[in-house]
Amino acid sequence: MKRMTAARSALYVLVSATALLIPSAAAYSQVAPHLAAQAPHSAGFNPRSTPWLRQAFRETATHGSRVRPDTTIGDFSQCPKLPKGSDPSMFSCFLVHITGGLLQIGHSSQVINRDITFSYAEGASSSGATVVIFGSLKATPMPVLGGIFLTPAAEPAVRNHPDLQLGVQPVGLAFKIDPTGNTPGFLSQKIRAVNVAFGASCSIGSKGNPVVMDPTFGTTSPPPPNQPISGHVDSAQQIGNEFVIIGTVVDNAFAAPAAKGCGPEGSLSHLVNVVGGLPSAAGKNTAVFQVTVEVVGYQFV
Repeated sequence: MKRMTAARSALYVLVSATALLIPSAAAYSQVAPHLAAQAPHSAGFNPRSTPWLRQAFRETATHGSRVRPDTTIGDFSQCPKLPKGSDPSMFSCFLVHITGGLLQIGHSSQVINRDITFSYAEGASSSGATVVIFGSLKATPMPVLGGIFLTPAAEPAVRNHPDLQLGVQPVGLAFKIDPTGNTPGFLSQKIRAVNVAFGASCSIGSKGNPVVMDPTFGTTSPPPPNQPISGHVDSAQQIGNEFVIIGTVVDNAFAAPAAKGCGPEGSLSHLVNVVGGLPSAAGKNTAVFQVTVEVVGYQFV
């Protein structure tokens, strides 16, 4: 993986936050046999439909260990509501916690310094069709070291002056399954830049042109100049009525659109884009996220 450059644009934190959100399809594909043997119905889903889970448990069986989650688990209030008439035993809730990591995008590199949680439901309708329900992405604005000056050296000057501070906040827009089965799905998001001068509408991406990330526990296949990088599973275990997977997911094949809506009538957008290197084409950005993934059947939610 390319060496991360020094953090210069606060806005990239936003992208990082959102990105991380999705476990790998590689991991999605390995877990099922193990799950079925343990508790074929306890998680409320058909293990054969979750190949990345089969992969995660298989990988853990060969070299992993039981790792304690470094975030609070067991709170399923973020799980989306199922459609009326749905059979809870045919659905599972997925909670993906991003607990740390690094995002390099455009000219900037940013440490993830706030937890982010993304949720969705997956299951089957009465006709057997796959149903995916987007939940929500919860994240508080993440402070950018050095504020609007985009350099850690400015942090002492920024600390006590709110007008100079900068935050970034991912906002989830949509989720859909990866038809190739290589990962569980794609998270679409926009990323807000939080500063008094930027106003309320400054963001990277939009509903019509979002930042789309597809992090994986497996190996990426990015366009050049990036080279393939790999994530890994540290632990996959059953805790109570849920399955918990802990590891690192990666994505270095995504693109980031230009920022828009920054400042009065967008007057600061050009400056934000020049400083941040936006838009940034696929193959020039990298996300590495530490994640804890919870999977629980809806009969236990």
